[in-house]
Amino acid sequence: MLKRLIEVALPLKEVSEQSAREKSIRHGHISTLHIWWARRPLAACRAAVFASLIPDPDDPECPDGFRKLVMETLKSEQFRPKSPEADPSSPAPRPAPPVEDTPRGRCLEFIKHLVRWENSNNPEYIVPARALIAAAHKFLHPDAQGDAPKVLDPFAGGGAIPLEALRLGCEAHAIDINPVAHLIELCTLVYPQKYGQPDSRPVPDYIKRLVAHNRAKKKEKGQGRPLFDAQEADEPPPADDEIIPDVEITEAEYRKNPLAADVKYWGYWVLASTRSPLSRFYPVDQDGRKPIAYLWARTVRSPDPTADVSIPLVRQLWVCRKSNRKVALRMTPDPEKGKCLFDVAEGRDIDFDPDKGTMKRGQAECPFTHAVANSRYLQAEGNAGRIGHQLMAVVTISSSRSGRQYRAASDTDLDVYEAASRELADFLKEYGKDVVPTETLMVWSGVFNAPLFGLNRWRDLFNQRQLLALALFQVSLKKATCHIASCHDREYAKAVSTYLGLLISKMTDWISNLTSWQPHVQCPGHVFNRQALPMVWDYAESCPLAGSSGSWESLLSVMLASLQPLRIVDRPASVVRGHAGALPFEIGIHAVVTDPPYYDAVPYSELSDYFYVWLRRSLADIYPDVMRTPLTPKAQELVSHLGTNYPGKRKTAQDYEAGMATAFSETRRVLTADGIATVMFAHKTTGAWESIIASLLKAGLVVTSSWPIHTEMKTRLRGQESAALASSVTLVCRPRRIDPDAGLWDDVRQELRSVAQERLDFFWSQGIRGADFFISAIGPALSVFGKYERVTMLSGDEVSVGQFLDEVRSLVSNYALTKILKTSQTGSIDAESQFYVVWRWSYGTAKVPADEAFKLSQALGLPTERMWDRTGTLEKSGENVQAMPIAKRMKLKDLGDPAPDGSPASLIDVLHRLCVFREKGDTEGMIEFLAQSGQSNNPSLWIVAQAISEILPDGEKEKQLMQGLLNQKEKVEEAGREGRLF
Repeated sequence: MLKRLIEVALPLKEVSEQSAREKSIRHGHISTLHIWWARRPLAACRAAVFASLIPDPDDPECPDGFRKLVMETLKSEQFRPKSPEADPSSPAPRPAPPVEDTPRGRCLEFIKHLVRWENSNNPEYIVPARALIAAAHKFLHPDAQGDAPKVLDPFAGGGAIPLEALRLGCEAHAIDINPVAHLIELCTLVYPQKYGQPDSRPVPDYIKRLVAHNRAKKKEKGQGRPLFDAQEADEPPPADDEIIPDVEITEAEYRKNPLAADVKYWGYWVLASTRSPLSRFYPVDQDGRKPIAYLWARTVRSPDPTADVSIPLVRQLWVCRKSNRKVALRMTPDPEKGKCLFDVAEGRDIDFDPDKGTMKRGQAECPFTHAVANSRYLQAEGNAGRIGHQLMAVVTISSSRSGRQYRAASDTDLDVYEAASRELADFLKEYGKDVVPTETLMVWSGVFNAPLFGLNRWRDLFNQRQLLALALFQVSLKKATCHIASCHDREYAKAVSTYLGLLISKMTDWISNLTSWQPHVQCPGHVFNRQALPMVWDYAESCPLAGSSGSWESLLSVMLASLQPLRIVDRPASVVRGHAGALPFEIGIHAVVTDPPYYDAVPYSELSDYFYVWLRRSLADIYPDVMRTPLTPKAQELVSHLGTNYPGKRKTAQDYEAGMATAFSETRRVLTADGIATVMFAHKTTGAWESIIASLLKAGLVVTSSWPIHTEMKTRLRGQESAALASSVTLVCRPRRIDPDAGLWDDVRQELRSVAQERLDFFWSQGIRGADFFISAIGPALSVFGKYERVTMLSGDEVSVGQFLDEVRSLVSNYALTKILKTSQTGSIDAESQFYVVWRWSYGTAKVPADEAFKLSQALGLPTERMWDRTGTLEKSGENVQAMPIAKRMKLKDLGDPAPDGSPASLIDVLHRLCVFREKGDTEGMIEFLAQSGQSNNPSLWIVAQAISEILPDGEKEKQLMQGLLNQKEKVEEAGREGRLF
């Protein structure tokens, strides 16, 4: 069988680097069009699509014609294979031998350039990629119509994979069941290609009137030519009540990209239409300073029954915390008014600690009586409707002064807010209460925490002025939709209106009472810093008219920047809202490249309800079939809810596995005979991998190769506090050609060891480490296990996926140990110390599901009860476990002492006890203890110490202590030679 390039090789290091780098690129990226969760980097998607569609040109079955085409198409010197750089960390780095110049090598070097962000639309790379894919398609599928392979993503989500398929000249098909994802896909994969082509529409009259209007303004300022000349004589005059938006658009700009120009025009039209009724609720200060944000604190009555005062719930009091400027809010309790007053302090006037607010670890301290309002009290008050809010300060900007200015809130500010509240009440009487989202918001502890405190409807996530602003923008959007429809055909008007609807939806991510002020950058954050709706106690209310972060104008600018690069081809994708388990195709798909839901990692439908409730109010008239349900559909969504606190009908791991098996069976059904399926998946638990693997096997798909691609920035929020993977693993699958005989487990294990060793060597050389390394090994092992319909033991019992993964874990654990400890002689190291080294290497200080600890302990031969005894190396934290901090272990007085039966303690216990003496500077005590420990003559003690000092990050106390012990190694050994240890 002729293999595809992705089945044999991929420039893993470079694709990973570009994927991680892409997370920091914002301008023009599709992620800035609208939020979608866990969207794969375009670099990884581009590499996967390209390498899935061309054959391995070095494969003996590859036609000579394609090999020659590769060498001719990629003849540029920049695509000549290059020797890898020597590893500077090796003791004696040597230059790598020259790399043979083969067609495969040329393709791999080409991919390194193809995946770079700046080359996304560069013809120098895109044109050759399309040419190679088209040529490959012709000889791989000689009977196919056309030269474009059909590529399907049945879990299209944010549209990254189909977009890259389009970019590379394929016939792209995108399917997703979620209506929010469906709209994002239309605006990414259909409308730009269909309506954004140059000179595809005549310049409408309203653009001509705008041009004339702008020339008139310039003429008044002495900047332009006469208002009416021969070219403009026939331009239609504006109607008396016509809104002329304050924006520059030329006729040339419109002809270049009509869709982008119309989104720009009507976006500013909506802003102008909304500004008139809304601006009085965001008044300019008397000195001309314009408000860009209002800083609020929620309030609650003090739990002290003797004090009739309210507590402002603030985490900290910084408003500007830059290296060259410090500004904070001074909080002063006023017993007479029964509340705290706030004023602004800057620089040396900050004579208090702004890091200390009233909130800490979910509970508040009353600044009047120091009574503590715990979380239970706050929840009770919230659900009784007794949590209020207090305006603390206003952030402004001025044309005469750079930077943000801060002032305390005034009575006038409060009066304006109350006026907005009354206006909202009148508005709802006129238009109906359902103009704002009244649907119930589920309580889901740990994911949706805001409802725990009384925010029980979606509208409760916005204050009164925010609701008024969003409602008025909706009214303006509906007016704009009518105007657009009167000037253009229905489908085009629908496209333009959809972008504006997405803009309102996106604005809710910034305009909400769940957005925090970010003092380091002096702007509001947005709601979805995480894949959850946490409770936010002090929040920033952005001004939507200001032009700063979170405003309509700034978000429109970002949308336009992302819209421009999407016009990559003139052939749109096929976008269908449907279910992956019932694909609307017959056989004929040449490649399925997809990124399915990650088990229980992302609750897509529940999260997207946040946007859906607004999109439905803005766009249901033009998408009645897509938005017919009050909330997003959840019954057919393929996820798992492992947590027992899920408030709805909980989907089990078995539900997920069965649903994914059906979806992958559909994938296999629609693939051509020699089709390929490339599946990207990421999860930190082997439970999730058991489900996805079982689904693939049940569907008759076998993994032929796999690639771990590092996709995350090191500084991402979840990576700092959990064991979320930095890599996603791309599994390359083919329909199984069933061996009539079942595989024997002993034979499979032998082959598995051989394959795993080779691939683990490769992954290690590519810098894959920690938890990612464990997960990376699953794919190569699965290529052995999965080629049989069933694998049995000699007894005839079938080997389960769980047993297979146990074997993989054991192989990887032992491989990792030899690498970490830099010795293959690990037999003298006790199981508990082995476990600790591998655990810290894999997870650091992160919280990990307890089941993972059990599985790793079994792989290393450590009795599970040893982890939980009094001197165990792990501690429980709810349903998770994490390494016990060194400071806690050092307090165990008998840590490292021999057992009652005289057997020596584990090496890790001895080392941690030695750390006690090291911290005290008690060298003699260290020598004496080591003599009593039973491990004084075990050279593995120092091997373990060296390994721990190398795997822990700089700054960790344990690393510093281990390095200190290693520095004293010679002195301790000298004491031993002198007989002082005996």
